[in-house]
Amino acid sequence: MNKLTVVKNYLFYKFLFLVKLRSILMLMMLLITCSVYSQQHYPVQVQSSIIFPSAFLTDYSDPSNINVRVFLSDLNKDNYKILLKINLTDRKSINLVSIRGIELTLEKGQVYFLNDMELAALFDPKNLKSKDNNIAVVDESLPEGIYHLSFEAVDARVPDVVVSNPKSDFTVFSVNRYDPPMLTSPVDKQSFDLQTINQNVFFNWQPRHVSFSPQQKIKYNFRLIKVVPIDRNPYDAMKNTPANTSNSIIDVQGLDFPVFIYTPADVPLEEGNVYAWQVTAYEETSGGKTTSQRFKNLGASEVFTFSIKENCQPVSVIAEPKVINNDLIALSWGEDPSHVMYEVAYRPANTSLPWTPVLTANNTLNLDRMVLEEGVMYEYTIRAQCKTWTQPSFGGTFILETPNCIAPEPIMADSEGEKLKISWEPVAGVSAYRFQYKLLNDPSAEYIFIELAGTSSEYSVDKNNYLIKIDALCGTEVGEGKAYEVLQDDNGLVSPC
Repeated sequence: MNKLTVVKNYLFYKFLFLVKLRSILMLMMLLITCSVYSQQHYPVQVQSSIIFPSAFLTDYSDPSNINVRVFLSDLNKDNYKILLKINLTDRKSINLVSIRGIELTLEKGQVYFLNDMELAALFDPKNLKSKDNNIAVVDESLPEGIYHLSFEAVDARVPDVVVSNPKSDFTVFSVNRYDPPMLTSPVDKQSFDLQTINQNVFFNWQPRHVSFSPQQKIKYNFRLIKVVPIDRNPYDAMKNTPANTSNSIIDVQGLDFPVFIYTPADVPLEEGNVYAWQVTAYEETSGGKTTSQRFKNLGASEVFTFSIKENCQPVSVIAEPKVINNDLIALSWGEDPSHVMYEVAYRPANTSLPWTPVLTANNTLNLDRMVLEEGVMYEYTIRAQCKTWTQPSFGGTFILETPNCIAPEPIMADSEGEKLKISWEPVAGVSAYRFQYKLLNDPSAEYIFIELAGTSSEYSVDKNNYLIKIDALCGTEVGEGKAYEVLQDDNGLVSPC
């Protein structure tokens, strides 16, 4: 490439750069000119700033919460009358516009600040309508969200003439409802000893709102209920326990400070009971009205519970588990008149498997092969219930050994012949069988015992309906058989009772 070509390329790219730079500069000049023109074209300018955003429209009547400044920039006008309107929208469900503008008289070159009466008229809910028939405000309050507030001034003599620029005369602010009070003391699920506190409980909570006006009056309702039964969901109990009932302990309204002290003069707290408490914040407005619209969850805090310890002794005397005929485990423990229920929980020993709980109103419990596995070592605990449950007491271990003498199972019936034949599969190690039967529908009938050799695998009886058991005999050890209901026309396998 020669020098002439290099020079030509350099000049060409330099020309393109200058053309682009010229275009950018012209565009910037155009934007600046349009901006200046947009401001100078309108004789009235409105500037605003939100100091304390609020969910209530009536709060914007206070100049300490919102600042609105109107400036007449046209020096050729004097004593100029305008009508000032607003448009408030969250771009979703709220889009409010003024029905009538408020009249202002402006002097040339002066800044006019709206006073409380003018602000009250501008934000009067009765002077606002929904621009596009969207959802109106509820209780004169705004939902949470980001809001766009614009101002529009029109000539008071010719209302069709707009004399301000609503596209530049606006402000954006966020409306957030306050969190309900945060409960601090007593902590959730705390337990008290009546001998220590003597019915004195100090309740305290932390306000989470901002008071932006001396006229703002935030108060609290305090509620305490008894949770019945004690394991009931406290939120459900608080919601569905009617006032002025036995389980509604106290309901205090109009507290000025975030504290309440429960004393012996109040309804006595009882041992073993669980109590739930909640605080609701609300605001007293002018005219004696109350509202919780300024708060999330209508000012209702979360629900905390506390319990009163009771003199309920844990299970202390636990007998050694007994193995009955190597077929069931008999558990027993000391009885206490204050105990109304027991829970026995068992699982394979030295494992992290979940416990299997069994409830009983007695101080004994039998566990058989229906729920236990043969040859598995189990550990178990026992806990008692008065009103509340005690801590579980460790009972020890037990095992059901695998039996050496097993009764035949299942049995089969054959009613095709003249007699009813009962048969079974022979069992290894059995020296003899004890065949027992009695009439099924005769309450006074007694078992008839027939001893058969260990090599036997069937026995026939006259046709009738019977209750039959077959025991296995292995020397001195007996394997008890299950009871079977056999009807005279049965054929095939028979299930035990």
